[in-house]
Amino acid sequence: MKPRVKLSAILDGLEFMAWSGLQKRYAYLDTRTGEVLCIPEEAIHEADEIDAGEPAAGWMSDLTEQARAILNDEGRKRRRYLGHSNAFDINEYRLMEKFALTQEKDHVRDDLYRAMKGKGAFRRFRNAARRHNVLDARYRRRDEALKEIAVERCRETEIKFVEGD
Repeated sequence: MKPRVKLSAILDGLEFMAWSGLQKRYAYLDTRTGEVLCIPEEAIHEADEIDAGEPAAGWMSDLTEQARAILNDEGRKRRRYLGHSNAFDINEYRLMEKFALTQEKDHVRDDLYRAMKGKGAFRRFRNAARRHNVLDARYRRRDEALKEIAVERCRETEIKFVEGD
């Protein structure tokens, strides 16, 4: 029987991937334990390089061992580890755009939309949202969107989840 997974753990995994910066990060659900494993790309590469049976070394050894287990699981009929929605499914730019378009005041909507253009868009958007006192609403809407992604992923993979901590 598959364990029930805390929706908050799945959301943490999505956050881990979304705020990764330049390095890719991955989150996998362990269907046996219900635990969400957050693995940086570096650990995946390390696990792929190490010979089978050779122990991982260094400060990332635990992550590398988890990555090795995930890599060994790929291609199996009954997979233990399921990848979360890819970080590309979390299109931060699209979330900002949707938020900007929901603003009722024309000048706020226009300012937010203008802020999204060009290099430094995320910083400018955050500053514009702060200036118009809608930054908290922007983050609430982002959290709601991440929750929708998490719930949809659970339903697609028939993972039972519980809300709350």
